[in-house]
Amino acid sequence: MAKKNFKNGIDEILGVQEQHKTKNTMKNEDKTETRTTIVIKSYQINKLKAIAFWDRKSLKVVIEDAMDMYLVNYEKQNGEVKNIKQ
Repeated sequence: MAKKNFKNGIDEILGVQEQHKTKNTMKNEDKTETRTTIVIKSYQINKLKAIAFWDRKSLKVVIEDAMDMYLVNYEKQNGEVKNIKQ
């Protein structure tokens, strides 16, 4: 018996759409999000989770804030970061 493909049906029900970059999204690249996997020390993630809990924020928002602070401080010391994509 042939295996049926239900992917399209489920995606339609859930409203999942494939993301395509257009000229407009390339200009507003800071609004797009990318999933990634990182390795982080246990004590660091535990502290970040605690901060998120006590500040009533999501872990995602706490990590975004931390990265934004890092980037601002980096650029103050080293100047604007150049994009690696030409």
